Order: sequence, then structure tokens, then C-alpha cells
Amino acid sequence: MGSREESRARLRIDVWDPVLRVTDEENEGLRLAFLPQEIDVAVLGMKSNTAPGPNGWPVAMFNRFWTVLKGPIFDMCNGFMRCSVDISRLNIGVLSLIPKGFLVGVGSPHDAIGLGGQTTIAVNGEVGNFFCKKRGLRQGDPASPLLFNFVGDALGAMLDQARAAGNIRGVVGDLIPGGVSRLQYADDTLLFEPDLHNIAMVKGILLCFELMSRLKINFHKCEVVSIGMDAAESLRVANLLNCKLGKLPFTYLGLLIAEKKWLISDWEPLWNKMAGRVCPWRGRFTSSGARLILTNSSLSSLPMFVMGLFLLADGVHTKMDTPRARFFWEGAGPKHKYHMVKWQAVCRPKAQGGLGIINSKLMKIALMCKWIWKLSQGETGLWMDLLRAKYFPGGNFFEAATQGSPFWNSIQSLKPFSARGAKFTVNNDRSTRLWLDLWIVQQPLWSEFRDLYSIAVDPNQLVATRFSSSPPSIYFRRELSGPEVDSWDRLWAMTADVHLSSDADTVSWRFTGPALQAASGL
Repeated sequence: MGSREESRARLRIDVWDPVLRVTDEENEGLRLAFLPQEIDVAVLGMKSNTAPGPNGWPVAMFNRFWTVLKGPIFDMCNGFMRCSVDISRLNIGVLSLIPKGFLVGVGSPHDAIGLGGQTTIAVNGEVGNFFCKKRGLRQGDPASPLLFNFVGDALGAMLDQARAAGNIRGVVGDLIPGGVSRLQYADDTLLFEPDLHNIAMVKGILLCFELMSRLKINFHKCEVVSIGMDAAESLRVANLLNCKLGKLPFTYLGLLIAEKKWLISDWEPLWNKMAGRVCPWRGRFTSSGARLILTNSSLSSLPMFVMGLFLLADGVHTKMDTPRARFFWEGAGPKHKYHMVKWQAVCRPKAQGGLGIINSKLMKIALMCKWIWKLSQGETGLWMDLLRAKYFPGGNFFEAATQGSPFWNSIQSLKPFSARGAKFTVNNDRSTRLWLDLWIVQQPLWSEFRDLYSIAVDPNQLVATRFSSSPPSIYFRRELSGPEVDSWDRLWAMTADVHLSSDADTVSWRFTGPALQAASGL
């Protein structure tokens, strides 16, 4: 509590990249009132399957009743722009004395950035006058994440300028120009430094960041993890930064970061978390329908984030299925009950006789195949630039190296699953496999010409080899017999009208409508 502190330092204007700065024209546009079309596009463009907001109303409700709600919401938005809407109560708190003498704050602790909030004290039911707080926006306020991103971008700009000036260096500089100096996600930040010469500069940048933002970095909660350094040198670096000395593995965003491939036993915290989630639901009056909903909505969703990054072993899925099956059949009570149907049958889609519970093994494959889809579509970003520079510098994912990190090896092992739904449009034929990919008819050629595929020398042969020489360089392990010659003639006639171009092959997803629903149910 108290008066506001004036910032004693600020960033120079040239620290920000011109692309990141807000222009005068953009500022003028932000001051204009909202148009009905703008609000319609914003609301109707939201994903309907996202989680509801703090008021508990899902996006689907706004989409369905938008004709009724658009008028009041339009008036509220433009009233906010005209400062005619009272928003003062959005950022207030009341401190109340309860009979046992404890001081309870109605509201959460306050962040160190943002707008000014107000607080009052209630004594014997009487609320006193409000007074302003020294630190502004309360934690949990809808504006908090946006303001925190602004401040996080400022730290990133400071680190980028220091790296451009040569004061600090990032890692993997041979793959990413200038190297990677940081990873930021919300309030979690990882700083990478390849040597000891930059430690003092990093500490200076963090102290300047504290001075400008008025955020206090708790160095006692930070850790220094060294790789390839002896214990004494690692401790010296930790002391220079006033941080604790950590070690691998460590947790980042709920995931353990390790230097080795994980064993099944290393995932024990994951299935223990699922088993522990059942404990608050203990009760004798939970119906089978309620247990089905809780199993799908809560227990099955816990490992989703992990399965999107790691190709878990079957033993891990067995361990995760144990608390799900036990809760569904036994209801988390002390009494043991028999499991009447195999868990694999319960996890089938409802149209196939199951109950629609998520099959974690199939969901793991679907989530990991999503990375293949992003890579094949040429998405951009730091992760894409790093993978492209390391495994396919030519820019063609389908010509990438097949061996690498555990994550990359997992992606490569799932290519056959991704190929089931992928349809290739042939251009330069450097990405499309002749036999295994769907590119010219309604099914892969191996299914159409099984007799030829069974004796082909290279099952992974690219379509480009069909046209790279005359006669085509498609080799078989022996001479073709009578029926096989007929198949060869049909194959030759089928591909005679295919012409190559200089553009890269494109990939699309062939499951749409009912076919997509059937595939998603698996």
C-alpha cells in the first residue's frame, strides 16, 4: 500500500524493432469506437470448443444467442470506449475481520504492474473508505495476462539488443543466426548462455529489467543448471547470479527436461497425478453416467499435454488406464468391483459399441501426427526454424534425416500413420512416395498393384524416379511374369499423363465430413 513509485529508468525507443512499435495511425485507430461488424467478426470467429471464461459462459452460448446478446454487448463495448461504463469495481478488494481474528482478503494478491486498484477494510460489518494500492492489478484480472506479455516482450527486446551487440550469445548458433538466448512462456523464462563471460551481462540486464518494470525477480526461486561443467564451477556461477544450483532433470511447464531417454518408471508422477485426482470424488452416490463424464473430461485430459510431445510407451498407457478403469467401474470407493468389459472395448466409439472414452494410445498417435502436419505445411516459428536447420535444411520435410533426437525419432516412426489420411498433389515429386502415398487414385498404388509392390526393390521409392530417366528406374527383385507384365502396363498407362513442375509437392487431408468423424472416433 502507499503512493505510486515513478520509474527511474526506461527503454530507449530504438530498442524496439520498428515492426513491433505501434504507429500513430494505429493509436488513432485504437481510439475509435467499435463497429458492429468488428464485434460480430470477433465473437463469431472464436473457437466454440474452448473453455468457458470466469463467468462460466462458454463460447458456444454466445454464438447460439448472438442475435439476442449483440445489442447489449455492443453498447457495453462502446460505453467502455466513451468511459461511461463504471469499471471501478473490477479491481477492488475488501479486507474483513472474522470472529476468530484472522485477516482475510477477498481477492487475490496483486501483481506489480498494471492499473491502480482500490481496497477497503470492513470492521463489524461496516465498510470504510477505499484507498489506492501501491501495486496495481490484482492477480486473476482478465487484463493481467496481456499486461504481463507487454513486460515480457520488453525483457525479450533487451536480450535481443544485447545479443545483437555481442554482449551475450545464445546456444545452437550454428543452426539459428545469433543463437537461442531465451524461451519465454507466460511467467516462466529459460535463459541459455554457452559460456561464463556473459553471466555478468545477464545479471545486469535482469537488474535493469527490475528497475524499469518495478517487478522483483525472486532469484532464490531461480535455478542454474549447468551442462558439461564440474561441481565447483557450477556452484560459482550460481553464486554469481544469487540462484540455487539445480540439476537435470528439472521441470519446465509441467514437463521434466532430461538428458536421456525416459524409462517407464520415470513417468510415475504422471499416473500418480491421475490416481490422485480421483480422491476428491469419493462418494457412494456417483452414477455410472457421472463417472463416465468425469473420466473423459478430467482423467483423460490430464496427460494430453505430455502426449503431444512424447511418444509414450505402451507400459505408461497401461499404468494410466488403471486409475481410469478403476474409477469408472468401482467409483473410487473402498469396495472392489469386477470390471465387466475389457478397457479397450470401453474406449471404442459409441457407434462401434463402446462408451466413447478416449483411447490414450490412439490419441497419442493423433497428437504426435499433428507435428508432421505442421511440418509438412511449412509453418513458421522458432521451433520450425530449428528443426528445419538441423534435419531438413533444403526445406522439404519428406527428405529429412530419419535419425535424431528422441522427439524427432518419434515423429519419423509415425509417418505411416500420417500417410493414411494424407493426399499428395504431385508437382516436383520430391516428397511423394510411389507405392505408399495416396497421389493419383483413390488408394495407394501398393493396394492397387500388390503383385508389383511385393517384389519392388525399394518400397519407399519417390515418384520422381518414375520420370527421372527413360525407361523409368523402377527395379524389381526378379523378372516380371505374365500377370505382372499386365499390371506394369496398367501402372505405366496410369502415370503417363503426370507432368512435373518446379513447385514443391503439397499435402492435404482427405478425411472430410462423415469420413473425418469416423476417423476421429478411432
